[in-house]
This record gives sequence, structure tokens and C-alpha cells, in this order.
Amino acid sequence: MTSQTPALSIERLKRHFLECTICKEQYDDEEKHPRVLPCLHSFCYSCLKRLIEQTKYTCPLCNSDFKTENTTADFFPKDNTRRDLLDFVHAADESTFLPCDECDENEKSVARCKDCFKFLGENCLKAHKSMKTFAKHKVFALRDVTFDVNSISDFRSAGICSNHDEVLKLYCAGKECQAPICHSCCLTSHMDDKNHVRRNINEVYSKKKDNLLEKEIRLKDMANELNQLSSKVVQTLEYLDENSKEVENEITAIFQTAIEMLQRRRNYLLEEVKEMKKDKEIVLQKQKEEIFFLRQNIIDACEFLNQSLASKNHAAFLILSNTIAERFDYLLNTDFNKVPHDVNLINFRKCNLGAYFQLIVNMLGWVATTTAYNLNTVVNISQTVKKDEVFGLEINFYDFTNSQISEKIIATCTFFDEKDKVITDCAEKLMIEDGVGKYKTSCTIADDTKSISRICIKVNGNDFHCVKLDTTVEDGGEDCTNGTETKVTEQDMETGLSDHKEKYAVTDDRIEDKLTEHKIEKILKDHAQNDSASGDGKGNILTGHEKGDIDSEKRNVDTLFDKHATLDSTNEHELSNYGEDKTVTMQINNEEQKNHIILYTLPKKSEMLQ
Repeated sequence: MTSQTPALSIERLKRHFLECTICKEQYDDEEKHPRVLPCLHSFCYSCLKRLIEQTKYTCPLCNSDFKTENTTADFFPKDNTRRDLLDFVHAADESTFLPCDECDENEKSVARCKDCFKFLGENCLKAHKSMKTFAKHKVFALRDVTFDVNSISDFRSAGICSNHDEVLKLYCAGKECQAPICHSCCLTSHMDDKNHVRRNINEVYSKKKDNLLEKEIRLKDMANELNQLSSKVVQTLEYLDENSKEVENEITAIFQTAIEMLQRRRNYLLEEVKEMKKDKEIVLQKQKEEIFFLRQNIIDACEFLNQSLASKNHAAFLILSNTIAERFDYLLNTDFNKVPHDVNLINFRKCNLGAYFQLIVNMLGWVATTTAYNLNTVVNISQTVKKDEVFGLEINFYDFTNSQISEKIIATCTFFDEKDKVITDCAEKLMIEDGVGKYKTSCTIADDTKSISRICIKVNGNDFHCVKLDTTVEDGGEDCTNGTETKVTEQDMETGLSDHKEKYAVTDDRIEDKLTEHKIEKILKDHAQNDSASGDGKGNILTGHEKGDIDSEKRNVDTLFDKHATLDSTNEHELSNYGEDKTVTMQINNEEQKNHIILYTLPKKSEMLQ
């Protein structure tokens, strides 16, 4: 016996095909014979009987669910091919003893007969060859077998009818049967032509085999497609990781800049406090010195008077009395402020903090994405439109489960003419939300365009997909046909946006970048009103002190852009220019979209305010 199959392969065959995955015991012809579930996973008969006692069973290998109510284990087909594989594995495994099937001498098998479907010992082999009955039988020695997949058929067993102990050589194709039968079955219980259709088992086998092999080819093609899809999913996951890190870096950089601006503003205010304190200290220190000198002069004058009177020398005192009186009158007439020269304390005006500051912080940029699936995009547009007249366009966005998306998106679309050139009047059209997952816009074509060949859609500023159209542009006055629904196809997916990347120049300017200060004021007011109207007190992040400042802040909305609230020129320059000339290019390397470049820029100041 020569073996080209490693022992490890034999063990693998045993584990994967000859052992029940539940009890881990080897299949046999009794209670442990294999039964096959609809998912093509096999379990032994005894384990299957226990499993189907429940009304629902889940395959432990693939998690497929099966309803087993009013079903017995006999309902699932028996897998007799495992017996053939078992004989093949036993013959391939030199450590396994195979007894002769023709005698009771427990002799080791050395050959197998393809026509008898039995293993033969050395003595039985001699007898088998010497008898005329078996002269045409094909017998092969086990030692000459090459043990590979092609040799498994040499070990097939005979299909024996359980009712008549005959070989199954026919097949009943009747709706109620669909099973192999023997000649006795054919003559006894399968004679009714109305319910039974008798066929040669070899013909049925060849037909079903060819049919399944054809489906296998399609399944393998499907598996190849799944492999390609898996590669794209892996690439998407890698890009998602890159993309998320890039966005995180953008957010960190923007907020770091904002933190630095706040720190500079804090340092500037702290420096102002120091300067104000210094100025006040100079004024009050000077007043203190003046008070000290005046008070000291008064004390000195009083002491001089008391010393002059202490000697009670009338003549001497009277000589000094006029001088003392003049000094006293001068001191009494000295004018001085009876309050400190500067009693005004330094106050921090919490302008545009509290509620408004919280609103501004909440609007410092946003993170956006969508669950929209491009292949499920549906475009509704008329088959014909009139030149110089307004026509409508509706796009419905669905996720991969074909459910309409619930998140809000910024959708724009661009039309292309019959020459695949951008229609100038219909470029970068902003779409308006008109229900859950539904967006609409309108357009007018004024040039010599004859038809609309396709529409390219962008979602949240990123290329989303192209949809092929066949809309005719007619001169005004002709009736237009009703609208048609166009759904994205896989061919559209392959065409993609990359074919028009050079022709289709997309600007990064957004409507929100053009907001004026007055509009921002109005937005802040609206946000404040909406928050106060919808809030129920839960989740209010403002402190009690800040809540007390809201009314005063609402009366001073004009301070939002005064010199205390607006950014200084340096700070404003940092955020206004942040993101300019920092276009990030990501490349998705796959066969269908090799040139599909996704462009996006970092947010600008106005986007942060939004």
C-alpha cells in the first residue's frame, strides 16, 4: 500500500467529515449514522433526535435557524457517502485494521472488489479470482492505490434497498417519492404511473450531477465576487481607520487653536487687570502720602502750640501767637478729598459667556456621515424636460437594507449633457430635504443641451455616486412626459465618478461660509429661543450664575461682535485660514475605482461657527 496523503490529512478528514461535531464520535451504520440539515452540515442521528425536540433549532456551525416543529430526525436525509469516505480513510490509514468482508476468519484485507463493494482478504481474493461468477469483476490491490480525492469512488458502497435487500438501480421521480428504488420496489409499490415516474438511476444521477456542477461554477464565481468584495471591505475599513484618525487630528488641531486663542485672551485680560491695579495703586499711594504729610503737619503744629503754652511765658507766647495762628488757619483751610481718589474696583465683565458662549461652543464644527448606500439610490426625474423652464428632481437615499436614511445630509447634484460635459446651469445644485431620506431641487437649462446623460451626487461634500439618465431636453412648448424612477445599477457603480474627475471641478465653498455677522447673531438668537422653548430643565448644563446672566446677555446681543467678544486679528487669521491649502487626498485602490479620488478640506472659521 502506497500513501501520498499525509497522516495529518487523514486526521482532518476524520474530524471534518467522519465525526459528529456535537458528540465528537465517529459515524457508523446504526444510531450514529449521519443526517444532513438544509445547510449541508451533518450530525449523527442520535444527537439530531435530541436537538429537534425544540420547536426551533440553530445549527452550531453556521447559525442557520430551522423550524423543527412536528418534525422527526428521519425527515432529514441520510448521508451514505460518509460510509464510502470512511472506507477510503480506513484503507488510507495504515494503522487501521480492515477485516475481510467475505469471511469470519478476521483476516486482514488486501484488496477490494468494485463490483461486490467489499474488502477481500488474501484467501478470499484467491477464491474470488478462481470463480467464473466473478470473472468480470474489477478487483484492485490496496497497496497499489494512490490515496487522493480521485480514489474515493473506488471505495463506494452499494446502495441497498432497506425493504428488499436489493441494489438500488432505479429512481422514482414522482413528486411524493424523489428517491432511489430497487426492481422489487418498482414491481410492487411504484407501478402507478400517475404518482410514480421510474427512471434509470444512472441517467438521473448524470442529469442531477451536471445540474449541480453547473450551479457549482456559478457559486464559485459568486465566491470570487465575495472575495473581491471582502478585499474592498477590508480596504474600506483601513480607509475608515485612516479617515477617522485624520478627522480626529483635524478636530484636535482646531480645538487646540481655539484653546490657544482662549489662553491668549485670558493672558491679555490678566495683564489688563495687572495694569489697572498698578494705575490704581499709584493714585491711591499718592493720596496716602499726601494724607500722611497733611496729618503730620497738623500734629507738628499742635505740638508746637502745646510746647509754647507749657512755659506760661506770656510775653514770649504773644510774640509767636500770630505765626501760630497763621499756620493753624492755613492748615484749617487746606482742601482735601474726604474719600479715596479711586474707589472703583476691577470687575470682570462676563460678556458673551454663559448661555451664548455655550451656544458658540456647541456650534464649533460638527461631525457628519451617512448610512446611504449608493446602489440603492433612486432618482426621480421626467423623461423629457423643456428648455428655459424649471423642472424638478427628487433623490431618495436608502441604506444597504433598503430603508430610507434618517440622518440629515448635505446633498448636491451636477448634471451632465450628452457629451458628458457639465451643464453650466445645473452644476452643484443644493438639494432641500423634503421628508425622511428624500431630497429635492429644481433646475433650468438655457443652453443647447439635447439630453441629460447622467447626474453626479455629492453627500456631505464627498463624491457619492453617478446615476445614468436618459432625459431629453426639448424646446419650450412641447408637453413633457411623466417622471420616471431611476435606480443605481452595478454598471453605474463601475463607471463611477472617476471618469469625470478632471471635467467635474468641485469647489469647496459652502453656503455657510458666506454668513454675515448679522446672520450669525440671528442664528444665536434662534438657538437660544429654541433651547429655552424645548428644554425641560433636564440636562441643562448652565450653572445658576450663568442662568442669571442670560437675560442681561440677551439684551446685549450687540456685544457678540464688540471689541471684547470678537477675535483679535491674529486669532481670527488663525481660524479663518485654518484648512486652506490643506487639501487631503485619499486613494481607494481597487479594480473598479482605481482613479476615484476623494477630496475634502479641513473646516474653516465659518464652519466652526455653524
